[in-house]
Amino acid sequence: MNLYAQWLIHGATDLIRVHARWETTQVLKVAYSAELHGTRIELNGQGALFGLVHAHLECCIDNTDCYAYFGSETADRNLQEGQQWALRNQPTPQRSFVLPSRKWIIAFHSLAP
Repeated sequence: MNLYAQWLIHGATDLIRVHARWETTQVLKVAYSAELHGTRIELNGQGALFGLVHAHLECCIDNTDCYAYFGSETADRNLQEGQQWALRNQPTPQRSFVLPSRKWIIAFHSLAP
């Protein structure tokens, strides 16, 4: 059993920090487990694809409200590094908020009744 699961079962924590270094499925499993035990999670670091993965996870997980992003210096670096790899929609925090890319917002609203 994972160490975080032991902490949850015994009520030893009220916040678990996660990072989607390898896959988003593990982050979603931790978030679900934490929610079952009344605990919150926090995504920390920029995450994969220069912040894009963490920004989208932050928007789809209910029991999280904080994305530990490392300031404007990191945002500028993400923008430059992402453009080298042809990534044009990496998130840039504006007034302390990170939103998913505009393409996803438009797709979501087109599905709404």
